Amino acid sequence: MSRSIAANRVFNTFRIFSRSVCSADQLTQSRHSQRLFKMETSTGGERQMSTEEPRRFARPDEVDYALKQDMGQGYTRRTVQISALGTKYNMVYGEWVPVDRPVEGCPAVICIHGTPATEGAFRPIGSRIASGGYRVLAVNFPGMGYTEIDPERRYNHTTPDKAELVKGFITALRLESVAMVIGHSLGGHVVGKLSADPDLEGIVQSACFLCGTGVTPHRMQKLSTRIPYAAYIIYRALYIPVIGRITRFICAKFMHYMGLRGRTTEAQALGIYEVYAMEFNVFAQNLMRIAERKLPVLLFFSLDDTVVESELLQENIDVLGIPDADIKDYDDNGQSESIYRDGTLRRVVRFAAGTHRLQFTNPERTTAEIVSLLDALGRR
Repeated sequence: MSRSIAANRVFNTFRIFSRSVCSADQLTQSRHSQRLFKMETSTGGERQMSTEEPRRFARPDEVDYALKQDMGQGYTRRTVQISALGTKYNMVYGEWVPVDRPVEGCPAVICIHGTPATEGAFRPIGSRIASGGYRVLAVNFPGMGYTEIDPERRYNHTTPDKAELVKGFITALRLESVAMVIGHSLGGHVVGKLSADPDLEGIVQSACFLCGTGVTPHRMQKLSTRIPYAAYIIYRALYIPVIGRITRFICAKFMHYMGLRGRTTEAQALGIYEVYAMEFNVFAQNLMRIAERKLPVLLFFSLDDTVVESELLQENIDVLGIPDADIKDYDDNGQSESIYRDGTLRRVVRFAAGTHRLQFTNPERTTAEIVSLLDALGRR
């Protein structure tokens, strides 16, 4: 078989895959559109549910969130060498510190991005959290942000490997305590792994799941597994000459269609593989471990999230055992009359409107809720 014929067959295979995935997404969207709900308040104050067709595409400013570089006051991009997975990594990370006080003694907050994303996922809230007297550190995972993949490719883009890199990061920076680990989207699985890790008990003080996933597969994960081994084939094809270039192009188109964009086309292709590799049963076990330890938790989600179906997040609330009294609702205008009870350290913040990137659509209120729990922890 000539090289041109082989390349043409591979291209047609990926073209068919791209079309089938898009068709699957249309079918999934129609099935779930009536299941997505929006919180309304009746005149009598009783909460009711009504269906509403979700917004299908992300806005351009949301899609490009990981690419912009205006990171706010007190920000510096740094590099530290870490040891993990039997090798060394030059971990690139973003750091926000208070601009009006010394950083020494400021509690550390570690931010973990989703896929495909970078430290830029925390651009709107990094400096805001830091201004409350905290040292905010946002890691970049290999292949996604600015940290390079190791030549031996020991890092396999899974949650356990990401957690090992964060543990190496904590060790390299000599952090004896981490006030909170915040995970956006798929980064929530990493937060779950770190928070349930016996090695970090007493180090990780609280966990924040920012628009994370549930304990069962969500829309995008279902799409990535609809064609068996497709994501694994994509991962292997990425680094084959010519074929890799075609693969990256097709994957970039698909991720853009889903309203997601990474820093590079490689990151977008790897994003499909990372979603494919999610282990929801393990995440559920980690949440149960967190519940057993009664670790302080802050869980954010939005009822108009078009990436993760909002009703799936109720499963997280149930597993964590957070009562309805500790759920705070924000209406369409971003207003809330709810007040947490004194000493409440396990909280849910639910927005009627906010999309999958609450830190961009509601940065002030998102920051206020994060800092509120951090301050409550400091008063214990």
